[in-house]
Parts: sequence; structure tokens; C-alpha cells
Amino acid sequence: PNKAIVGENAFSHASGIHQHGMLQNRNTYEIIKPEDIGYAAQTIVLSKHSGRHAIENQLEKMGIELTASELEVFFKRFKDLADKKKKIFEQDLEALIDLSKENPVAIVEVLDFAIQTGTTLGSTATIHLKIDGSEFKEAAIGDGPVDAAFNAIQRIFKVPVTLTAYQVKALPGGNDAMGEASVKLEIDGNAYSAKSYSTDITDASIQAYVRALNRYMTIKSTQTL
Repeated sequence: PNKAIVGENAFSHASGIHQHGMLQNRNTYEIIKPEDIGYAAQTIVLSKHSGRHAIENQLEKMGIELTASELEVFFKRFKDLADKKKKIFEQDLEALIDLSKENPVAIVEVLDFAIQTGTTLGSTATIHLKIDGSEFKEAAIGDGPVDAAFNAIQRIFKVPVTLTAYQVKALPGGNDAMGEASVKLEIDGNAYSAKSYSTDITDASIQAYVRALNRYMTIKSTQTL
């Protein structure tokens, strides 16, 4: 892969400056075409070094259009993720787009959390939330870190919540892949679903749970008005 001129990495570009130059004119950094030696095309490797131009180009190839405000949210989330992952894959971009497009007013917000877990001692979670401008902290135990976190959130939230569905899965990308967490909550006889993504599956689970609570709170505040 590292062989000069014709190695696979000769057609993989991670630097933001290189990517911008390649998108303007591929001859800037490639003296031969990758197709001439059996490669499909040059590769733009999305990473923390990538600039807006390369990211917008990749979104355009995926057929995705974002508004200016959505792009701002997306780019910030991209940079945060790129600090944790060496490479960003297309599935990661799709997950970030999902988060960027769905941007309700955060009535419930996770400020911080701490988890302690073990094989025989059980799990304890401490959650720090902001709800409608006020901050709350609570701790709870549970059958595993996610269950403990959900129990701590419930102690803060007070309104009876039933978790009717919970699912996690890993997106492609190796041992630093993002995890997708999906939850479905029943509150006052109505169902509220949400997803979230993170390289930390516990974080993704907590954020998904809080997103579902936000949907409930948003609808409730609208009905009150």
C-alpha cells in the first residue's frame, strides 16, 4: 500500500489541503490515473484533517442536501467524531446526518454522566441532566451500566416511563466503529422512539433515551400552549 507512485495509499488523500487540491484537479497530487493500474478511483479519506470542501463533496455524491444551519451542526458533529475515530465511513456520515437533521429544542439535556460497573458488584450510574433550564443529579443501580443509567434518569424525570424496546448495533468500521442505540418509551399511553450514535454505546443509549424524552416534552409543551 505504501509503494511510491503506484501503491494504494498513493491514491488515498486524508489532508484537507490535498483533498481540496484533488477535487479541483486530480493531477495536483496524482501523476497517473488510479484506473490505469487497476484501482477504481482515487480515495478521499475523511478524517479529522478533512475540510468542509471534501465533506460537502462526499455528501453531494451521496445525494444528500443540507441547509446551511444543518450543515453547521453536521460539521461540528463530524469534527467531534473525527477526534475519536481514525477514519469516517459513509455509514458514519449517514448517522451524523440523522442527528443533524433532527434538531429539536433540547428541553432535556445530558450534561454529564459517570458509570461504575463490575462482574459481581453490579452497576451504578450518576446522571447530570438539565431539564427546562434547571439542573439535576441522581444516582441509581441497575442490571448493567445502561440499565443503571436509565434508572438514574427515571429518578430525575419523575413521570412514569416504560422502556418497551431497546436495541444496539455497531456500524461498520472496526473496533472504533460507532454504535447505534434505539429506544422506544411509553409515556402516558403514547410511544416515543429515538436513536442516537456514539463510539461509546452507553453514551449512545443515554442520548437516545433523552431524545425520546425530549419528544415527549416537546409535544407536552405544545399541548399546554
